[in-house]
Amino acid sequence: MQVLWGALIVTPGLHALVLVATHKVDAAEPGPDAVLVVSITVCALIVAALSVALPRVRARRGAALSKPATRDDQTYTDQGDHGFREAATATTTRVLADPAAAEQAAFRAAFTPFILGMALAEAIANFGFVLAFLGGGLRLAAPFFAASVALQAVRFPTRAGVLARYEEAVGARLPRG
Repeated sequence: MQVLWGALIVTPGLHALVLVATHKVDAAEPGPDAVLVVSITVCALIVAALSVALPRVRARRGAALSKPATRDDQTYTDQGDHGFREAATATTTRVLADPAAAEQAAFRAAFTPFILGMALAEAIANFGFVLAFLGGGLRLAAPFFAASVALQAVRFPTRAGVLARYEEAVGARLPRG
């Protein structure tokens, strides 16, 4: 997942490089129509919101559909001077019964939402790229590129992050030990 993340986060920079190589850095006269710029900007904002919301929904649904086996673990805290079990406070925690299977399920449940979020964030850079080629230049495209990189940067996939989101979605945690 990290290789895919790295490949996708550099594409706005590649868009900028193409704009420089094709001499589209400066805005052309007349530039793109104002209505077109506003329309594409609104579309980019909607796609940005979807790039955050849709992967979350899909990840929760995927985790819930995996239906992992769970068990309840109890830990006791001694509250009495005599150490009797009856004097202890019991804490019950729901844990995933098969950690290896749960980890595989977590990554399976996270992969499609990850790609969806990255692709939607990438689409924002593509909107800016289109505006630049329509005469807006790099100055008009730069905010789209920056938004794309920002939305992709926060999605850096880590094992701990994937597992934490999975634990939250299924309502159980991996055994800590």
